[in-house]
Amino acid sequence: DVESLDNDTILIGTNATGEFLAPAKMNLTTGKIEPLGTAAWDLDATAFSDDRKMFAHTVNREGFGEFYISPADSFGKNGAAIKLPAQGIVGGLNFSGDNSKIAFTFVSAKHNTDIWLYDLKAKKLTQVTKSDRAGIDGKTFIAPELIKYKTFDGREIPAWYYKPKTTNGKLPVIVSVHGGPEGQERPGFNPLYQYYLSRGYAVLATNVRGSTGYGKTFAALDNVRLREDSVKDLAFAVEWLKTAGGADAKRIAVMGGSYGGYMTMAAITLYPDLWAAAVNTVGIVNWETFLKNTSGYRRRQREVEYGFLDKDIEFLRAISPIAKVDRIKTPLFVIHGKNDPRVPYTEAEQIVESLKKRGAIVEYKLFNDEGHGISKLKNRLELYPLVANFLDKYMK
Repeated sequence: DVESLDNDTILIGTNATGEFLAPAKMNLTTGKIEPLGTAAWDLDATAFSDDRKMFAHTVNREGFGEFYISPADSFGKNGAAIKLPAQGIVGGLNFSGDNSKIAFTFVSAKHNTDIWLYDLKAKKLTQVTKSDRAGIDGKTFIAPELIKYKTFDGREIPAWYYKPKTTNGKLPVIVSVHGGPEGQERPGFNPLYQYYLSRGYAVLATNVRGSTGYGKTFAALDNVRLREDSVKDLAFAVEWLKTAGGADAKRIAVMGGSYGGYMTMAAITLYPDLWAAAVNTVGIVNWETFLKNTSGYRRRQREVEYGFLDKDIEFLRAISPIAKVDRIKTPLFVIHGKNDPRVPYTEAEQIVESLKKRGAIVEYKLFNDEGHGISKLKNRLELYPLVANFLDKYMK
């Protein structure tokens, strides 16, 4: 977020001077950035009151949001902490005109998104909206445990571990990989996780190297030639699940969408013996064709992260899952939208055709009325029971 201080200076959040997004001043004439304090975690949502006397912000501490309000001249310091309804994520900060209240959105693993109001004088929270839960009792929702596991180079990888309420012996587990890759798995409300939990599956939602929220060094650990190091992190997630997570080693699946779909495909080609099933939604399988066919405005932006077609083509070909399709042993469910402008559906067609030629186990669902992800309710209601039934078939 950017806020004007005067005609020459703006207030910004930046990691230009450290590992994390921190408050700073920037001179518009010189471009000089002056830090206004250090940060151990990323600055997240921000808001100034209309009269610029009050400042509110949140900090993303290991995925959980912390909420603070202070006088505007204390910009850069946390100020007074606001107690939240539960551990979760805060956004949409907005002061009332008289600075007596602030509205915000709140979401957690057990609370779908609603608007809340905090009275600064009474120090009282009020829930303003009550979002529909389709008749489902909120008490049935499950919150995750934040765990960390050691990976191949000794680093700790954070992940959220959701366990079903009813367990019988060792757990069948879905390892979920977020997209991005500049993304972060946070403990917000995920109806799909809750659905899988209700079907008896545990979910380990990972933040492998390359994820944001843990400093810019961590976020850069999978850039270009380091791409497959993040896939190694998934293999070590399986090791943690087997030794400390109570998982059944023969019933561990991997799934993800978009870049997480690439990670899913990379996992079942690089570590084909680890997985009982896999689900790839709108994922990349061929870096060369993806970069050639994605929307033009995205290509150069993506090449900085993944590698350039004119400089790194041999490497991009070598790490493409399509180049290792003969290694796949895992039953695979592929999902795509035909109107996807980011990852064209031809990525899905390539892998499905290659696997069918080999007589491998692959199921394919192409939605003609979807884009980058499955968003329409009628399609979601059709798709996700099919996915759960697919998992049941190969994991139970």
